[in-house]
Amino acid sequence: MKRTMFAAGLAMCFSLFAAAPSRAQDTIHRRDPKGGKDVNVSGVIEQESPAGVKIKVGKESVLIPPEDIVHIAYHLGNVSEIEFGTPYGKEQQAMTKTGPARKAELVEVQTLYQGLEKKVKGSPEALRYIQYREAMLALDRAKEDPAVDPVTALKDFRTANSGGWEIVPATKALAGLLEAKGDQAGARAAYEELGANPEAPKDVQLSANLQVARILSRDNKYADAEQKLKAVAAGMKPDDPQQTYVQVALAQTQVAQGKVKEAEAPLKAAVKGTGDDHLKSLAYNALGDYYQQNKQPDEALWQYLRVDAVYNQDREEHARALYNLWKLFEAVRGDQQRSNECLQKLEDKTFAGTDYQARAIKETEGAKKAP
Repeated sequence: MKRTMFAAGLAMCFSLFAAAPSRAQDTIHRRDPKGGKDVNVSGVIEQESPAGVKIKVGKESVLIPPEDIVHIAYHLGNVSEIEFGTPYGKEQQAMTKTGPARKAELVEVQTLYQGLEKKVKGSPEALRYIQYREAMLALDRAKEDPAVDPVTALKDFRTANSGGWEIVPATKALAGLLEAKGDQAGARAAYEELGANPEAPKDVQLSANLQVARILSRDNKYADAEQKLKAVAAGMKPDDPQQTYVQVALAQTQVAQGKVKEAEAPLKAAVKGTGDDHLKSLAYNALGDYYQQNKQPDEALWQYLRVDAVYNQDREEHARALYNLWKLFEAVRGDQQRSNECLQKLEDKTFAGTDYQARAIKETEGAKKAP
């Protein structure tokens, strides 16, 4: 429904563009930073980089972060705005379809992008954007056609284009795809590159470095993850609003190594000093791990329960809490019924693709095969 409304709105935008062909302005369709509806920002694009797109609107210049950009309609001398935007509009319409219809329409969209690519070669920015759209299109096409290889498409795009804003969403898409395919080393390398990009926004660098630490932790390389996070923390200002996230992530790596005394204070401070529900889910789960390491399983159970009952907005953290509750209800309380309920909840499609659902499935399948 949302995609249908967006496609209709985009078509309306194209009709407006067509009604005013003499307007020499670029238009960026961006997400509303205040959380409302997407908005159009029209002006003259002054600069593009991993930091985002700087566009002059009237007398003011506005920097739009890369992850806020939905679509750009460039003003080009040889391609009208409606022609430039048509492939993207059709792409959005195709995504409202299913099965063979979606597959066929996405192939048509790819053909349109290829035709447009030939026409915009005189504009490096427009050419890079079209190539980015083609790489991202491969992600959706692969869901309908196994012959499409989005990993190669994204890698090729990143190799050819490193200086534009598109490198941020393209790298995150590639890293997520590699991780889903089990290539942890490849995903980590992509995140490391993004985290080390001095032109990327600070929040993007931080997010990428946290992902590196998470992957290291998943591979049981807790000491490496700890050093990574300490390096990140050392480069942050004391009043940085993301500082607490880093401290909680750091404490988790310390708990995993048995350094419970170092981890206790920052975790307890985090749950008391923030109104951020996502951060609370991280901190309460880490406290659960802390209490388990400290031989206080009943206290650990209460921490995970808080995540399950209240701070359950993050799928991965919710799955983590359910995984531990599944274990603890049986081991600590002897409550097989509650234990089974947590396992059944964890096995639901809601948590498909999460690390802790995969762990639970592997463990239960192993138990079934055991004599």
